[in-house]
Amino acid sequence: MSPKIHQLSSDVVAKIAAGEVIERPASVVKELVENSIDAKATDIEVHLFDGGKKIIEVVDNGEGIEPQEIEIALKRHATSKIKSVEELWELSSLGFRGEALPSIASVSIMEISSRVKENISGIYLKVEGGKIKEKHEIGMPCGTKVKVEELFFNLPARKKFLKSTSTELLHITDNVNFFALGFPNISFSLFHNGKLLLRALKSEEVGARVREIFGKTLFEGLVPIKRDYNMLKLSGYISRPEITRSSSKNILFFVNRRIVKDKMLLSSVIQPYRHFLSKDKYPISILYIDIDPHLVDVNVHPQKAEVRFREPNMIFRLIAQSIKEELMQSSWVKEEINFPTQRTVEQIREKSSFFASSFFDKNVAPQKKMEIAFPKKGFYQSLKIIGSLANTYILCELDEDLILVDQHAAHERVMFEKLKKQYENKGIIRQALVVSYPLELSLKERLFVEENMEALIKFGFLIEPFGGNHFIVKEIPSFLAGKDWESLFKDLLEEIISKGVSKIIGDVKEKMLITMACHNAIRAKDSLNRIEIEALFKELDSIPFSGNCPHGRPIYIRISNDSVKKMFKRE
Repeated sequence: MSPKIHQLSSDVVAKIAAGEVIERPASVVKELVENSIDAKATDIEVHLFDGGKKIIEVVDNGEGIEPQEIEIALKRHATSKIKSVEELWELSSLGFRGEALPSIASVSIMEISSRVKENISGIYLKVEGGKIKEKHEIGMPCGTKVKVEELFFNLPARKKFLKSTSTELLHITDNVNFFALGFPNISFSLFHNGKLLLRALKSEEVGARVREIFGKTLFEGLVPIKRDYNMLKLSGYISRPEITRSSSKNILFFVNRRIVKDKMLLSSVIQPYRHFLSKDKYPISILYIDIDPHLVDVNVHPQKAEVRFREPNMIFRLIAQSIKEELMQSSWVKEEINFPTQRTVEQIREKSSFFASSFFDKNVAPQKKMEIAFPKKGFYQSLKIIGSLANTYILCELDEDLILVDQHAAHERVMFEKLKKQYENKGIIRQALVVSYPLELSLKERLFVEENMEALIKFGFLIEPFGGNHFIVKEIPSFLAGKDWESLFKDLLEEIISKGVSKIIGDVKEKMLITMACHNAIRAKDSLNRIEIEALFKELDSIPFSGNCPHGRPIYIRISNDSVKKMFKRE
């Protein structure tokens, strides 16, 4: 009987370990650039072909690798960064596990050329699937060049799951942007298929780098922030309340220059803005947190993307308070704005004799008629309009039942059906701008627009490149004439790009139509007169699926007369 349990070969172990560190071409770029930064490079170039799926090459002018150490660098857990467990709490480097090069080498064809300044020549090494194939001296400038070809060539299942060239390129662009923001004292260049996409020259000013990455227009809407506490130093930029995005992707944190993701840090930024922004909008911030390495653990994630703080509550309070102070000191915030404290239900009950009644303590029986059915033809026009609640819900009566109609959800459904019909016909109706509008995008946005120029025309946007990250907008959707179409366009880009999508295909089309409908729909708190309500109801009766908005929320709720009677204890 053959044994069921056996030890894996070193080759299999290496490939499994590589899978934890190297997920896609962007992972390779991240690990190699981190090595370059740790080698004290001041100039780093990243060259890509086919979104990094075919070739990734990272060139730096760092310290280089000694010839006698280059093979050791390919052994797992070989590192120059630490020697003991205690040093994990004193890390100043980005890499430290000694897993990057061996992991990459085990799943690719890799060439390393490196020279230290003390030597007149460098050393060249070629590795295929973790096996050394070639080694010799080479003439080259000081520094290191690592070339990675055919990533996952020996893992066909993993290679099959790589995305399109443009999608992989977007992920790499993210990483290079993060490094450029974290290390403004280093020059970064990014090339794709021989074309220069980004050149960020080194600068001692963080602001210059932020402006270079995010663009002049957005940078002018940011406010610098700087605080010096005993525990940490906080610096960076936060956005004015009117500069928002539809996701939190543009809230960035650099802890000791390392880009990190942390829910606590995210909350510390969002909370101070909650009185200025609607719940579906987020600020933009680029925050640098310099803290004693002993107070933060970076060794909690295989890709070092997460950290753990020794005193998270204190750090939360310091950051949130700093942002709140900056917002309140700024000229665009009125002094009389107060930050009300939120009261719990229990606190409200203590101060109100009404809630002292036993009725509050009893669970109201579930209402049988609260469910939403598909409304019959002519349903909305049959409603008797009796008023409005908070300029958000239209109050109606039907067969002695109470009908509440969400005016935003209702108009959003109407707009979505109109736009969908236009799109499926010849495209959303466009209107030419009297004067072409110059538009500055980030590198990531630029790549997306260049990839989808034709598709955007069908959505009503006629855009032409104008060099680098600059474009000219010539036509916009006609329904956006006289409105803030630029905010909608930026939200569309962010919503799609944030999902890791590079092309407008499949479900992406419908999501874009939903976003456009949402932006143009009547908002909560918009006051409607009877004529406008009747016109809205007429349009609702003319479209299919008028029971829910495109996001799936109900357009109306029906509360039976019997249910109301029970609430008042009449039955």
